[in-house]
Amino acid sequence: MIAFSLGKLFRRSSPAQQAEAASGGPAHGAAGAQPGGRGKPAAPGSAWPQARLALTDQLWGPGYIDPGGEIETMRLIRPLSLSSAVSLLLIGMGSGGAAGVIVRNTGAWVTGMETDPALIAAAAILAKRSQLGKKLTVKLWHPQKPDFQAGSHHHCLALEPLHDAQPEPIL
Repeated sequence: MIAFSLGKLFRRSSPAQQAEAASGGPAHGAAGAQPGGRGKPAAPGSAWPQARLALTDQLWGPGYIDPGGEIETMRLIRPLSLSSAVSLLLIGMGSGGAAGVIVRNTGAWVTGMETDPALIAAAAILAKRSQLGKKLTVKLWHPQKPDFQAGSHHHCLALEPLHDAQPEPIL
């Protein structure tokens, strides 16, 4: 039963299935809030419904969609020597767990970028609940047309930012 639930939650839909779901086709689920207490339901066709986010929170900690959690985040940022005097561009921030840990433990100013609107919404909720204030900014970005201002951040950390992208057009 657990293996079936995990498989169903982590199955990636094809672009055709995502388009069908976005248009309200057969893959479009019933409207309403999903279990997990994260607030609003995910957009139709989203790879991150509320039930999946609730499960990843239980597996890896609040705001983490991948294994590793706070310990791995701290290991990855150690070489950057972050402090309240620097800013970090965090690309592929997921649902905000890593960004929150970085702000709380280093005081750095973090701009978190993500491609999925459902993850952006979850990160914004987590940031508000964690009272991170202006130290954390959450933004949407498009891998096919990255638009980062040169020199706007001291450091950059990319956490699997291109897992959904098709890099051929920009390579």
